[in-house]
Amino acid sequence: MALEASINKDFCMVIGTVGVVSLKEKSAPDQYDNTHNVSFTIQGLNKSGDPKKEKDSIWFVLGGQKVRDGKIQAKDSNGKWVDLVRGCEVKFPYTLNGDWWNVKKGQIVITNAVEAPASNTSGSGKPFDNTGIKVGHLQNCAENFIGSSAFMDANEYSRIVNEFDRITKEVAESVKAANPKFSTFDVDVNAGRAVLSASRNAQGDLEVVKQYALNGASNAVRDVVLAVVKGTSSDKPVEQKPVENTPKVNPQEPQIDFDDDIPF
Repeated sequence: MALEASINKDFCMVIGTVGVVSLKEKSAPDQYDNTHNVSFTIQGLNKSGDPKKEKDSIWFVLGGQKVRDGKIQAKDSNGKWVDLVRGCEVKFPYTLNGDWWNVKKGQIVITNAVEAPASNTSGSGKPFDNTGIKVGHLQNCAENFIGSSAFMDANEYSRIVNEFDRITKEVAESVKAANPKFSTFDVDVNAGRAVLSASRNAQGDLEVVKQYALNGASNAVRDVVLAVVKGTSSDKPVEQKPVENTPKVNPQEPQIDFDDDIPF
């Protein structure tokens, strides 16, 4: 349950739970190398006094800030830098300048930190729900495994989709345990990649798929993922290794050594 918001206009103090965090990228860094204009809301605080009217939310403005990896940070009660994201509890003073509720980042105290969700904001600063994307991914995995869902009983299809959800969570736990410094994003990307690959390549029952995915996820590729997301590339040329033109052989069938002298 979110901390009940309170605002003391006599002392210009706010206590509450962060709602939406808006990170709007500048067209170019300013003279202080600030890359984004940052503002946020507090759940339950708005201009109309009706906590249900989110459109009337009060936006507390941090102004230009340096944003790295899509995150803005503030200090907690122990002076440690933590992510300022939806759901964390904060207290801070503000100054009112016309319609602007201005806040200094150094005066924000995060009293109860939470882990950054996979998708905290969209490009417009509005919350983004990626549930639909996850369900679509699971359906792709299920249909890779069964071939087609067109003639399958709806209950059986749902069961397989739910099984892939279970497998993905187990693989994600394995990735997280092996790579404790990975963010939630890194974990989800590697788990999703491994399960999708397993749904195409593994044969047999779903437990075989799970083992295939666990083996695939053991080779986490965080640097590659970041390069894809950020659109970056290495300045060093990629070494081109010769490709052996060796035909693939089904391991379940013996390879036959044909006599070259026999005409066909």
